[in-house]
Amino acid sequence: MLLALAKAAPRRADIRLAQAQAIKQFDDDVSVEERATLRSYSTGISKSPSGIHDVMQLTAEINRRAAGERRDG
Repeated sequence: MLLALAKAAPRRADIRLAQAQAIKQFDDDVSVEERATLRSYSTGISKSPSGIHDVMQLTAEINRRAAGERRDG
């Protein structure tokens, strides 16, 4: 059991690092307004850095806006 945990721990750290890097890349790719929205999601209660849930929430909002623009235009 300990051997399994020892092998799993580095992977979890690697996964967390990969997620943090992906979130950073996403943050770099969005507009200033979208970045502010993303920050508002993550600073609500926990005051923690943006997480996967925050990215998913912002992506859904961007998609809703884009769908509205296609419908209107």
